[in-house]
Amino acid sequence: MKTIGTIKCGDTFSFTAALVDEATGDPLTGVARKLKCNGSYSPDGDDVLAEMAVSETSESGTYLFAAPDTEEWIPDSSVYFDIEYTAEDGHISSTETFYVKVKEDVT
Repeated sequence: MKTIGTIKCGDTFSFTAALVDEATGDPLTGVARKLKCNGSYSPDGDDVLAEMAVSETSESGTYLFAAPDTEEWIPDSSVYFDIEYTAEDGHISSTETFYVKVKEDVT
């Protein structure tokens, strides 16, 4: 499982991901509404902590995922994510799980 860094409670948290079609290798464009990404304290996703907002960037196939708020995230924890895509035919695929470490904010 890969970490994508560290965040302090209350800070803005977002990341980008470049997504490609598994069959063709072409960038997935225009699919923001078909993407879902939730944050959870457990890798199995039992406790949804954050439903990430998804928007397409100006770079083909790249999407911005943003958490609405991190103020209540627990210090010295990890928040786990994966990105789920639902194709037109109903086929669902997910990325590998990744996580961010959460630290206490001083200010």
